Amino acid sequence: QLFECDPLEFILSAAEALSRSRRARKERKAAIRQFRAQALREVITQLSLPFGQREEQATVITKRGMTPLIEMAIAWKDDEIVNLADAMITEGLLSLKNDRSKEVRKDILGWFAPSAVDSAPFSFAFCCRVAGFQPEAIRHFIAKQYRDEIKRYVEDDRREHVLTGVQPALI
Repeated sequence: QLFECDPLEFILSAAEALSRSRRARKERKAAIRQFRAQALREVITQLSLPFGQREEQATVITKRGMTPLIEMAIAWKDDEIVNLADAMITEGLLSLKNDRSKEVRKDILGWFAPSAVDSAPFSFAFCCRVAGFQPEAIRHFIAKQYRDEIKRYVEDDRREHVLTGVQPALI
């Protein structure tokens, strides 16, 4: 016998892998549609705004009344949006590894935190859906790898909340 596996087990495994792949593709397409809808809402808002001060006019493309970012967002291809989301996650992880600034690290950990708004464009979970990653797996890795640092930041936030009444970032 060449292979020592049950053919039924192999077929079931392949079917499950295909199902996961289809589910991830569906989530990615939904996230990209959400991003495009958000960009279009921004365009509509920009088009309905009257032209303001000279500084504002300098940042607006007068022919269509859109900011350069919004004009670019409409022209982005799906794979470019996927690359952007992937780059944001990669840069976040690299910054955690390399950056020593307490404020930057706290902001990045806050972006990865489960309490972040997951449906907003460019949130961590949104970027994961677009890039095809599982946010829970990355969050688990970060929680395990940076446990002591996260605990320190949470305690700092709690102390600050008690003193100032300001809602903490990581709790």
